[in-house]
Amino acid sequence: MSVAEITWRTRTAFIQQSWRAAKSSGPAVGGIAWTGVTLPALETVDPLAKQRLLHAAEEILAGRWAVFGRTFDTAPSDPDWHRDIQTGIRSDPRQYCFAVPYRDPLQVGTVKYVWEPSRLHHVTLLAAAYRFSGDARFAEHAAAHLKSWWRANPPLRGIHWLSGIELGMRLIAFVWTRRLLSDWPGVAALFER
Repeated sequence: MSVAEITWRTRTAFIQQSWRAAKSSGPAVGGIAWTGVTLPALETVDPLAKQRLLHAAEEILAGRWAVFGRTFDTAPSDPDWHRDIQTGIRSDPRQYCFAVPYRDPLQVGTVKYVWEPSRLHHVTLLAAAYRFSGDARFAEHAAAHLKSWWRANPPLRGIHWLSGIELGMRLIAFVWTRRLLSDWPGVAALFER
């Protein structure tokens, strides 16, 4: 390694260790102004696309969400976010995120099978189904999964906090879910409160 790389790695390790010692309950919430792109008018969406979307959302409610050829059980309102759906191995959700041996399949399974369901694409799909149908079942299931994920993954604990890419994917899902549920009566309680 070059001197520059050693310096960068040392600095990064120091920052990660300082986060471990910090006692944070997470960022403050509230006062967010939800503005931005206007969603397309519902009548402009292709009816066949709407039908496929609603079918996929019904599959999620029934517990069937395909992830890399495996099924992530989405039926319960509190799925196991730390279980590798390929091997069944479960990582420790209480472990400091930068201490998780995410490259060791004997301890955490195959990380891509753990991370993919936590990108929460299925939650965004449920929110879109609510927007197109008005069926509160979709919004309620999306909300239950978000609450479950937030409870199961406190900041800097477990496998889901060590990749910036994964964090970014979830943030996109959160923003789109909030936007798509904007007409649902429970959306402010879910996101702002």
